Amino acid sequence: MKRNIPTVLIPLFLIALTYAMYLHFDQSLEQPAEVSSEPPVLSIAEKKKRFIEKTLPAIQHLKARLDKKYQLTLLLSKKEDIGEEEKRELERLQKKYSADSVSSLLIRMKTHPVSITLAQAALESGWGTSRFYLEANNIFGIWSYNSKEPRISAGETRGEKAIYVRKYRSLEDSIEDYFHMMASGKAYRSFRNSRLENDNPFRLIAHLTHYSELREEYVKRLYDVIKSNQFYQYDTPSYRPIALREIIPEYFVTTEEIAVTQQDEQNSTKFMEASITSETIMQDENNNSHKPEQNSTIEHTAT
Repeated sequence: MKRNIPTVLIPLFLIALTYAMYLHFDQSLEQPAEVSSEPPVLSIAEKKKRFIEKTLPAIQHLKARLDKKYQLTLLLSKKEDIGEEEKRELERLQKKYSADSVSSLLIRMKTHPVSITLAQAALESGWGTSRFYLEANNIFGIWSYNSKEPRISAGETRGEKAIYVRKYRSLEDSIEDYFHMMASGKAYRSFRNSRLENDNPFRLIAHLTHYSELREEYVKRLYDVIKSNQFYQYDTPSYRPIALREIIPEYFVTTEEIAVTQQDEQNSTKFMEASITSETIMQDENNNSHKPEQNSTIEHTAT
């Protein structure tokens, strides 16, 4: 027998069905979507773009502040009547920059083109991907020797001693420490003297061979980064690239020169071997000419 659903129950059935569907969709919305733990893979162009957008403004802002301080110190050094407070300020700066005179202080305080700093930052931090950069705002991998200052482990050792790098509050603090290192380090004296009269980055980088154990190879890498990424556009004035051979001519040994050198070495080796063989033969002949024959010796002994 066919049973018909009472008309009065139909609205109740529809309400129950609607509520059940609501609960189902509400629960599905509350469940968080799966988030990949893997960082997004960026293209080289995007990685460089993000690095420049984050690091360049910090370099420019810090450099402008240091340039202003340099100009004020230059004006102060030219004053004939210096007050006690101004004198103490000069003494404080000399101590900070390890300068033994005001002229030496000015040499140390002068900054260099943005393009060089940005290129070094890119090389030292792997375009902003290094752990030091991400965890410690340490762009240039500057080491820490003071256990009381903020720092992180480098995860390496030198001999039996663990290596630490400084941890900075901001990128600007890291850049300021970098400029201070360039201003006071003995290894950069030639670079400081050159930047006093020259602001062409392509000329200046020739004096940075002692910044890295790579020496001339490091200068070549700086050159490539500045040129290929057109970092010189951020300098005032802006200089066009020059040939790398003009910057570090000692770095270049052409394939032909290498081949000639190797050939000369081979020829020299062959000549030496031939000379030794010839001398050996002549020596053997001389020895044989002065040596009595065996039969005559026997006869002489017998006699």
